[in-house]
Amino acid sequence: MKKSLIAIATAAMFLTGCASTDYALYAQTQQLIATKQAEAEIARADALKGIAAAGDSTAKVAAVMSLQFASQSQSQGSQQIAAPTSFGDTMLKWASVLVPGLTQVYAIGKSTDVAITHSNNSLKSQQSNNDMVVDLVKDRKTPIVGDADDVLLYPN
Repeated sequence: MKKSLIAIATAAMFLTGCASTDYALYAQTQQLIATKQAEAEIARADALKGIAAAGDSTAKVAAVMSLQFASQSQSQGSQQIAAPTSFGDTMLKWASVLVPGLTQVYAIGKSTDVAITHSNNSLKSQQSNNDMVVDLVKDRKTPIVGDADDVLLYPN
């Protein structure tokens, strides 16, 4: 049991060891992503403005449509990296996977123990009844309390 707990703890450390929980680094990376996306959008808009200014009416319509489609696709969402998670969050995810299975294994084991105990008690009861019938048939005095393993009390 102790070895399995150590193995689980070691596995959890290795699985979460690569994740960074530095929120400042996360925020800085998000800011850098947003800055680069804004610069790319400005460059794209400048290029389309140049096409619209130098081209004919078809080029102007195509540039306006391109700007419109870009604004629609941009409003749908931007690229983000995953936020840092704590060790507790990671362990909670693992617990939600492991606990139901372990609970079922424990319940199956206890159910087996109950069935075995019930079977053994049923056997002892039947043996006691059989001993009583044998005693009645052979006209022996039967004990008032107990069975063959107990101190028996016989009537006088």
